[in-house]
Amino acid sequence: MGDYKIAYISIHLIAYPTDPSRCAKREAQAAIIQGMIQHYVEAGYEIVVIGDFNDYDGDVLDLNGSVPTSKVLDIIKGKFGVGSSSSGYTLYNVNEMIDVYQRYSNWWDKNDNCVSSSDEFVLIDHILISPLLYEKIHDVRIFHDYDIFCGSMNSDHYPLFVEFYF
Repeated sequence: MGDYKIAYISIHLIAYPTDPSRCAKREAQAAIIQGMIQHYVEAGYEIVVIGDFNDYDGDVLDLNGSVPTSKVLDIIKGKFGVGSSSSGYTLYNVNEMIDVYQRYSNWWDKNDNCVSSSDEFVLIDHILISPLLYEKIHDVRIFHDYDIFCGSMNSDHYPLFVEFYF
């Protein structure tokens, strides 16, 4: 990948996107991640933050239009700094390149019937990248080629893929 220095930061934040006490804890986790990102940006790295954010992105709505009740994605994307300083960086969510009808990465069986339906799919897994990498994207997709249901051996998360051209 040329002479790029890339920092890959893999995360799994605390669950339940709309629980207020957990939102506060996720925002605290996001503040720590922001500090890590700032360190790598200052050292000249391109950034990839990937994982289960357990939260929604207000800029990139999912299949069901889920909106965040926290600022987790905004903090990690660098939209504003935590504390008294600005973040000094901007990250982009690659999910914005996916058609809205394909924007789901997790099944939440909210009616407890063990059968997945489209109103139970949410987008809580994200890949955030720095501007230079964003310009190099060839394709973004979420692999939905299997059914999710109680008792299946599959994860309740669908994998995200990004292809780059360098």
